[in-house]
Amino acid sequence: TTFFKKNLQMDFGSKHVYEYGSSDEEVIRHEDFSNPLYASEDEDDLSLPSPVLQNFPPEVITPSAPHRSRRSSSRSSSLSRLLADEPQLLPQSPQQLQQLQQLPQPPQQLPPPPPVMPPRSIFLPRIRKKHVTWDVEEAAFPDTTDKLHKIRKADTNVLSVNFRTLKDPSGVFTGEAELCGKCRSVFSHLSVLSSSGEEGQKVWECEYCGHENEVDLMPEEIPKENDVTFMLSPPTATDPSKSSSQSMLIFCVDTSGSMAATTEIPGNYQLKEDPALEELLKELGLTRQEYQQQLLHMRPSVTYLSRLKSLQSAVQSQIDQLTTTNPDKRVAIVTFNNEVSLLGDGTKEALILAGDKLYEEERLFDAGVTFQTPDIIKNTNQKLSQTLWSLKDSGQTALGPALVCAIAMASKGTAGSQVIICTDGLANIGVGQLEDISTPDKLMEAQLYYEHIAELANEKGVTISVLTISGAECRILELGQVADKTNGEVERVNPVDLMDGFSSILAKPILATNVSIRLTLHSKLYLREPGQSDNSWVERNVGNVTEDSELTFEYGIRKSQKLEPTPTSKLEPTPTSKLEPTPEPMDLEPAAETTVPTDTEPKPKELGATAGVTRKTAALAIDGKEHLPFQLQISYRARDGSKCLRVITQAMPVTKDREEAEKTSNLGVLQTHVIKSTADMALRGDFSNPRLKCLSNQKMVYRIGNKFDRKNEYRAWSSNVAHTENTLFSAQKQEEVSYGRRLSASDGSDSDDDMEIGANKEPVKKLTKSAKKAKKVQMRASSTMSDTFSTNLYKAKKKAYK
Repeated sequence: TTFFKKNLQMDFGSKHVYEYGSSDEEVIRHEDFSNPLYASEDEDDLSLPSPVLQNFPPEVITPSAPHRSRRSSSRSSSLSRLLADEPQLLPQSPQQLQQLQQLPQPPQQLPPPPPVMPPRSIFLPRIRKKHVTWDVEEAAFPDTTDKLHKIRKADTNVLSVNFRTLKDPSGVFTGEAELCGKCRSVFSHLSVLSSSGEEGQKVWECEYCGHENEVDLMPEEIPKENDVTFMLSPPTATDPSKSSSQSMLIFCVDTSGSMAATTEIPGNYQLKEDPALEELLKELGLTRQEYQQQLLHMRPSVTYLSRLKSLQSAVQSQIDQLTTTNPDKRVAIVTFNNEVSLLGDGTKEALILAGDKLYEEERLFDAGVTFQTPDIIKNTNQKLSQTLWSLKDSGQTALGPALVCAIAMASKGTAGSQVIICTDGLANIGVGQLEDISTPDKLMEAQLYYEHIAELANEKGVTISVLTISGAECRILELGQVADKTNGEVERVNPVDLMDGFSSILAKPILATNVSIRLTLHSKLYLREPGQSDNSWVERNVGNVTEDSELTFEYGIRKSQKLEPTPTSKLEPTPTSKLEPTPEPMDLEPAAETTVPTDTEPKPKELGATAGVTRKTAALAIDGKEHLPFQLQISYRARDGSKCLRVITQAMPVTKDREEAEKTSNLGVLQTHVIKSTADMALRGDFSNPRLKCLSNQKMVYRIGNKFDRKNEYRAWSSNVAHTENTLFSAQKQEEVSYGRRLSASDGSDSDDDMEIGANKEPVKKLTKSAKKAKKVQMRASSTMSDTFSTNLYKAKKKAYK
């Protein structure tokens, strides 16, 4: 099978580009949407029960049954739930039984009556008659099975970008690449040169945008392969492995008062203590167990492990391991509580930052840059250990200032340096506070700050990972985006599992730094990117990459632009036509929970094109079949310090037959894209649209599994995707149980200006409609998304269960 076969740097969801029709949409029933995604072999695959449903009361689960009229069933729904089929709820006292026996019997000629129910006025409180027909529970959980969710039908028009082979250059050229003057695509093996009438000048008509470029290329400068590397600057290190090992690693350690919290571990374990405490125990003539039992009144046969002690042990194990495996690594420690302490490698005097300095980012960054550079770990491991075990827990949590200093220190090392934040609580002092952000303005300020920190780290070639200790909330939703945007890891572990958390973060070596990509598509195609769904190109600043780093993209077909390829047997583009009106995308983004689909479509625009017009670019004809080109440009700095541009160009055949596209599908790419895009939308506070996306894609994968005998792949796909989809389903149902509605729903209207949001119930007012909606969704997400929930989403977006 091709399920997990993803080895190239640009993989596609299918071997064909599917050119869908204008009405390629489908409807998801609300009864299917009201149940979690669950893999099965049945045709009605989405309506089966799932173990997830066992965690919720039955009134919040919409049954897969014929629709009931709300007016006819809601009037007595509470009574029926209490009494029907539950005789144990009926009163059984002798007085009540005697009253039941004295009730008048019906005439003999009538049919037998149903079981006699006790009078409501005797055994139940009177339910007053109201004008509305819903009772309290029905109002909180209305029957909405008549709703239909209209959504664009899932297809295989997906591609993924990975960086596994980036360490092995292919087809090396020296010098810069030849770029198109309009769309900035690179001259490749698909490009064709023609001669103009002016002194035989060579002209390259871009196969992506149709722009004519005058070029001057020698035959040996013309790429012959689909994967080439342009060496833009020479290496700076003769030994790449040594250059990588000399990068810097900063442990940014939380020493606030909450780190003193302990965990009981059965058994007596000998833990390394503070040297000062060990000297005190020697003077008192006490062992550690006697000290705990006599002075601290702790139970015998139990070891009390504090969060700080657990963290110290985990960092110590990494120091010991790095001393053996990477002796040239530069390791430093930064701690934070009420103040930020730059301890470095322990060989020199520490620098303490406190007071107003914690609120000035520029001064914090300058302090980190000017602080002494740590020596290699083989020379400092003993001093590092002494510094580590001398840490004390007290005070608040100046996480934001410590992070700025750590990035500044790491930026002085070679590219690929890392910062690992180890914390158990909220940042509550200095820049980047997360403790009181219950209002939309404070929430937006916190999010923008950590986005800025991520951009700063990417600029300096630093990867940030976040390791949090379970038991307290740290607002991973905001803090985790620093790791997400720098290709770091987000982990949340118990104190006893901290060592495993560090190991997973440091397990993957960095392949390249300062990575950025540019993906260019044929002008007939456009990328479905948030905020720019009408462009045929996209640029991303990726930062540092490992073998697990991967990006996915979804593209659509512009309507009203028909291609007429030349029926030739060799690669040859057809002539371009005159300027014509710009085609428009033909499909819609997933609709929110509504019965009325929107007909608005984004209007495309192309870089460098005249407003409202663009050149109609011909498709490529290869072996008599219509093909569309794709090009990926990866700019990066290699481990040896050289700056390179990797260009991968590929032409994909076009088909209008959905079955043909699905037959050659790559379910591994489709799975990765669904999980990543679902997690990304959920992190922005939208749970409904990603769930609809999962259900629509499951229908497509189910067809693929049954039509083409790929049921094992379908089951694996459903099992992996269900892990994320069921997480969102559980979150939505929990919102319904707690609040009576889905706070994360993305279908809020403009009329609910006074709706209370957040912990302090502060209404969102005095904002534009678009900003108001965005902030409402963010507030809803931040008020309900726990750290464990956010961590799972970040991990899904990062790894996608490969």
